[in-house]
Amino acid sequence: MTLLPSLVLAAFAAWAAPQELRVLSFNAAGVPVVHAKINQRMRAIGEELAKGNYDVVALQEVWRDKDAELLYKA
Repeated sequence: MTLLPSLVLAAFAAWAAPQELRVLSFNAAGVPVVHAKINQRMRAIGEELAKGNYDVVALQEVWRDKDAELLYKA
């Protein structure tokens, strides 16, 4: 008797098992002319993102490159 069929079935069962995907979609409202404290806002958003355990994060209204970089690093 060989273990190969059992191992293949176990690997398939692990692959086919339902997985949880953690997704966040968030409007950062990063329009500098609208938000006077945009730098503080982006830092706070970055801190919260770092606390999360997300697989995918989709951000809207991140207009400035420096804000996108800050959030990416978070």
